[in-house]
Amino acid sequence: MAPKEKQAELAKHRDILLATIDYHIEKTAGSMVYDQVDPLTDLYQQLKQQTEKYYLSRRLDRIKQRLHAMTRMPLLNSDLSFNGFIKEKTGHDIDIFESLHSRVDKIIDQKEIKNEDEHHDAMAMANLSRQTPVYKEKIDALTTLLVDFANKKKSPGKNYFFTRHLLEIYSPDNKRRIIISEDGSGKNAMTSVNIYFEAASGVIYAANGINLNTRTYWWNNNTIIIETKKGITSVTKCNQVQSFEDIVSIKYIEN
Repeated sequence: MAPKEKQAELAKHRDILLATIDYHIEKTAGSMVYDQVDPLTDLYQQLKQQTEKYYLSRRLDRIKQRLHAMTRMPLLNSDLSFNGFIKEKTGHDIDIFESLHSRVDKIIDQKEIKNEDEHHDAMAMANLSRQTPVYKEKIDALTTLLVDFANKKKSPGKNYFFTRHLLEIYSPDNKRRIIISEDGSGKNAMTSVNIYFEAASGVIYAANGINLNTRTYWWNNNTIIIETKKGITSVTKCNQVQSFEDIVSIKYIEN
């Protein structure tokens, strides 16, 4: 590739990546704020700075890798507005679904989902089929392969990963819920409390180990009480969580 062509390609992919980051910011800014910190927005600003560094050092390969990673979510969600957003922001045409059909055909031909990347593609096609017409046979075949892949992941092994939902509790007004769960493998197992708002969710408390007898409940619509045993060291311990205008406080009691 000639230097001028490479520079043009570099600038194009930089612009598309920066617009993609802006797209994620618009979708997620304020969706989950922990103790007045919005971790996603902070992360995206760091990614923008890193993108400019890649551009200045002419690392087109790194920009393409990051762009591929950051288009996985709109692809998986079959977000049909993404392509138009990029066109409006940059003037460049992009179609994140262009090669999806060929990748999915390959999965169907091999009669097996072999890894997480292929699993994501199969899920993306299944989601896309709910919004755009596709061949029914293709979706029927994918459904079978998705079930097979899920069953294969459930098979116990040396490093078998498990997830157990211990309790699910809705707030008094039924607008939010918390789930206490245990997950992990072997000595890396963990107990966590997750909060689910209307449009987002996240971990508000986590500690190493299982069978910790953590007691969690709603005091009112905007206050959660978490009771733990003394001596338990938390990995995550949030005192306030916010999703847009919805604010919930977390109070802790050690028994």
